Amino acid sequence: MRKVVFMIDGWFMRKRIYRLKTFYYSGPEIRKYCLRHLKQNDYLYRIFYYDTEPLEKKGHNPISKKLSISAKLLWPKHKNSYSDR
Repeated sequence: MRKVVFMIDGWFMRKRIYRLKTFYYSGPEIRKYCLRHLKQNDYLYRIFYYDTEPLEKKGHNPISKKLSISAKLLWPKHKNSYSDR
């Protein structure tokens, strides 16, 4: 039996789920989603979930040297209000 750990980037997962409308974004639904990806004889050991505020800076892509402005990313307005509480 293998112990399996999932590392979830909250911002990326939320963006994909909202776009694909796969499931309702909540703790129990994320757990169900992870369980669906286990193989036979796998054991869910832990789910690590991390989420950060959007970066509001300018930078350059090190490969293409193009300017990237992260503040232009589509970000739900209500998301920033969660960190203010």
